[in-house]
Amino acid sequence: MSPPQSIKVKIVENTNRKVKIRLMNANRILSVPKKAFDQRYERGFYEVVNPASLEVNI
Repeated sequence: MSPPQSIKVKIVENTNRKVKIRLMNANRILSVPKKAFDQRYERGFYEVVNPASLEVNI
């Protein structure tokens, strides 16, 4: 069984509680809790196309 393919996402907005991402293959914007996003990113479910946006902008 091969590992699942990662989903390419672009970070639109990054706050302390939520991350707003654009799914590149579906051209859809989703708001995801920060904790859930971090877990999915570490496991390789998400491939971020603009990694500089991972920094929190307050």
